[in-house]
Amino acid sequence: MVAWAEDDLSRARLSVIAEPGCGFTHAVSLTASDEFRTKCAELIDGGVDAALAQGPDVAVLMLGLADTGPLTWGEAEGVLEPEDPRYRAHLAAEYDELIARLQAAGVHRVEWVLSAQPAEWWFGYCCAEASIALDLLTETIVDVADRHPDIVVVRHLDDWLIEREVGGDRSYRPDGLHLGPDGSKQVMDDYLGPLLLAG
Repeated sequence: MVAWAEDDLSRARLSVIAEPGCGFTHAVSLTASDEFRTKCAELIDGGVDAALAQGPDVAVLMLGLADTGPLTWGEAEGVLEPEDPRYRAHLAAEYDELIARLQAAGVHRVEWVLSAQPAEWWFGYCCAEASIALDLLTETIVDVADRHPDIVVVRHLDDWLIEREVGGDRSYRPDGLHLGPDGSKQVMDDYLGPLLLAG
């Protein structure tokens, strides 16, 4: 997205608030280090506030496999799995709160981009649980968007990308999970960029 904006500086000004592995929840992963937890908490709180202080019109949200693993919101409740209704309720509540923060800061459109499932050559049989968890996350995001139709637009990068990877095309995601530089640029040029500008 940054490279796309730099190609034509008249299109957009960007603030990128992202860290590998961090999602949009304050829940705790049992495998995360204290340093990682602190970094993610600072991102969703101070990082978002700093970006909102610049007065953005549009917010683009996207998650990969973050917010899909076993998480803990409180000691009494313990570790929750993505299939647990309480897990999804917690996620939905935090996502609703995030949308409210964005709207209160003057954001008039939230573009929530759904990431594609890991390609078969990446996860195979061993990590099918990640695929199921990502499906549940997608359902939660769509539910949240349905509650905020005045501001949230869901963009199905998942469907768009999977259609182009039929037959094992690895030009977009060489490792089957992460978009490469060329693939990222093509996604922005051919799909997401025009949608952002048209909205």
